[in-house]
Amino acid sequence: AASSDFDLESLTLNGDVVTSDDLSRGDLALDGGWTLISDPLVVTVDKNHFTVTTNLETYSWSDAVDFGFVSPSLYGWDDGNIAVSDIERFQGYWIHTSRPLDLHIRPHLDDDLSRMEDNDGWKLSMRASDENGAAGSDLITIGLSEDATDDFKYGEDEFDLPDPMIDSYVDLFVKNIDWLGREDINGNMVESPYFAADIRAIPEMDDMQVWNVSGVAHNLIGDVELTWSMDELDEAYNVYLVVNSEAFNMREETAVTVSQDDLSDMTILVGS
Repeated sequence: AASSDFDLESLTLNGDVVTSDDLSRGDLALDGGWTLISDPLVVTVDKNHFTVTTNLETYSWSDAVDFGFVSPSLYGWDDGNIAVSDIERFQGYWIHTSRPLDLHIRPHLDDDLSRMEDNDGWKLSMRASDENGAAGSDLITIGLSEDATDDFKYGEDEFDLPDPMIDSYVDLFVKNIDWLGREDINGNMVESPYFAADIRAIPEMDDMQVWNVSGVAHNLIGDVELTWSMDELDEAYNVYLVVNSEAFNMREETAVTVSQDDLSDMTILVGS
């Protein structure tokens, strides 16, 4: 087709290249809440090397997470939301902060320090995908940790991601309606009851933890596939997914197909 058949548009980007004589150009000023960022450098950067300035103090990434300034996960996109540990050039990433702050992104040598993922406790990751593969997918993480609280704690629990800017997608989240309006020990308040991650305390013997999981399918035809993977867990603990009163042993199965209607009523149970 001739070029006249198309509406031609141009996009102009202004700014200075980040160079070694002024790395402050690698600083990103973030407002509170979700922000879509990209890598200001031409090299890959591990999030554990980020530093954060707020209240005129600069903190390491792990300290900023511990103090409730930033949420620990970064999310990229690969036919759906994915958790990532590195940011790369020419990609977009969601980051959540509890307040306005400055994020400093600097080049670093890839070393062992960069792999400081929190390996304490147990985690299960579940993804909801369009059975036909046409829609964007979404994920949630639940977990148990000795240090975790059953109540809301920013960073330990992560808010649901913004909806993607596409027509057809699944939105999956953990629902904690009773947390609305609560504050954690750092003064961070629950303004939305929908979460991408919810880490709880390890249940006592003869007790269990219960997560209310829910999803909404936007502009989908057909069913939704749920897939999951989890860390090793003591055999004393059962792990079940209950969908519309039907129970699935999540240790023995790794996927189940559910109707769009059933997405709204799911529970994950972990306990002895």
